[in-house]
Amino acid sequence: MINLRRIFFPVGQGGFFAEIFCDEKGQISFTTVYDCGSTSKDNPLEDAIDEFKQILIKGRHNQIDLLFISHFHADHVNGLEELTTGLTVLKTIIPLIDEDLIIITRVYNYLRYETDAESIDKLILSFYSTEKELARFGQIVLVKPFENKDESTPLGLEESVLAQLWGYKTYNSISCEDERAQVFVSELKKTPGAFINGELNTTFLLSKTGKAKVRKIYKKAIHNKNDNLYSLVVLAAPIDINTEDSIPTASSCLYMGDFDFSLDVTLWPQLKVHYPKIGMVQIPHHGARGNYSNREGNNVLSQEHGKHCIIAAGKDNRYHHPNFWVIKDLLNADDIVYVVSEDPQTKAEFVFELTQTKRP
Repeated sequence: MINLRRIFFPVGQGGFFAEIFCDEKGQISFTTVYDCGSTSKDNPLEDAIDEFKQILIKGRHNQIDLLFISHFHADHVNGLEELTTGLTVLKTIIPLIDEDLIIITRVYNYLRYETDAESIDKLILSFYSTEKELARFGQIVLVKPFENKDESTPLGLEESVLAQLWGYKTYNSISCEDERAQVFVSELKKTPGAFINGELNTTFLLSKTGKAKVRKIYKKAIHNKNDNLYSLVVLAAPIDINTEDSIPTASSCLYMGDFDFSLDVTLWPQLKVHYPKIGMVQIPHHGARGNYSNREGNNVLSQEHGKHCIIAAGKDNRYHHPNFWVIKDLLNADDIVYVVSEDPQTKAEFVFELTQTKRP
């Protein structure tokens, strides 16, 4: 028998989610983590990471088998250094993004997260440069942008006892129609001092004058829209969820990071095929309304009823997440909503006994 223990840790304005697979004696055989970051005060992330490591110690498992990173904004990744200290990571899965998206992501962190900007910048450069050494993150897997059909395949778990039971499908949600990164970088390159020898000048970004100039260019390019330009979406589910005779399962989960329904026009039709069979959903972008609705204004995640919906958001965040109407729509759809903040009592934890879901 294999039990799945899924934990949405109370880290506030950020995200730290884990899946822990163990036997009936509590010995862990496989672990996955999706994101690890927070910008809430009083270090709720530090306590969550410590709790996670204590779980691994108790289960005699000193590694993260799969680490998923949705995107490289500080509130999703600023805990990775602490998380990986003392642990072995076998494989890290990140979205493949082009040079313009890398630059706008780096700039975003400098404009928004002063405290963590430099350390996150080094992390981004390490992941997207072949010249850097990232041994502590194991094998790096880059997920290509999603195209017109579902070409993703479950990540190989052949060496795990889960091989015939569980799988992960990954989707890079970059929208082909979104050209804001290209517009931003094009304008930024016209700004004296923003680049030196073709490389982004981070000293310029840290200066008061430089930051003011870059912020003006950024706002013009973003047009006051949601600035989450990409996200790695992960479907965690029994491996037969795609078969015609499979049945809905409470254990399956869709991790959406900061996926933006209002921009993406290709990925959702593919996810929609799986969605009726999914039991749990991480609502994107801390419950922001813009991410939750498509271009027609439809709140797509509330069109299927009776799901467990997780919203990770800080209690007093300045963005006013989660949006009242997002929660209202979910509740009207008979969904069960969990708002996981930095309050330890809001931790959402679930345990499932994994069995084959395919009908005989």
